[in-house]
Amino acid sequence: MLFRSFGLPGPFAIHGSSMGGAVALLALEIEPRLQCGVIVCAFASLRETIADYMKRLYAVPWNRFMRIILERSERIANFSVDEVAPERAARKVTQPVLIVHGDTDERINVEYGRRNYQNLASRDKRLLVMEGAGHLNVSEVGGELLDEQVHGWINTHIHRGQPDRKSTRLNSSHLVISYAVFCLK
Repeated sequence: MLFRSFGLPGPFAIHGSSMGGAVALLALEIEPRLQCGVIVCAFASLRETIADYMKRLYAVPWNRFMRIILERSERIANFSVDEVAPERAARKVTQPVLIVHGDTDERINVEYGRRNYQNLASRDKRLLVMEGAGHLNVSEVGGELLDEQVHGWINTHIHRGQPDRKSTRLNSSHLVISYAVFCLK
């Protein structure tokens, strides 16, 4: 729909961070026109992440309330919390994917990034764990080296099968930001 709505010819990559990374991974599962993805600090399962956040923010056991709260949320928003599971979606993702995660991420545990990576069906995948990076400073800690890795990944994979375009610089028509896919679905 996004591609037809805007008349974009492609090729396309997707990049997302945090919730956007989770959405990007879900989009890769269902949209074969996305040729590759970069997923930064994404959670593996929404249910698990909600429990983590509640424990961290309120420091009280909330498991007995979780079921009631989530069931009500599902009814109000007309969705299933368990359907938002990037690690499960990853099992069907065959496009090349670069997963980036900070090893000191205080919001989304680096183990979730590792699980997403391990579940990827793609044979062309890479996990980049940024030493000393948390959830909000992956780009800063990674700096130019990370920028080069991300742009190199996208440029390498977006032009696969199109050798005459290999030298084309990455531009905004090549990159679909994950929240755009999510909003226009």
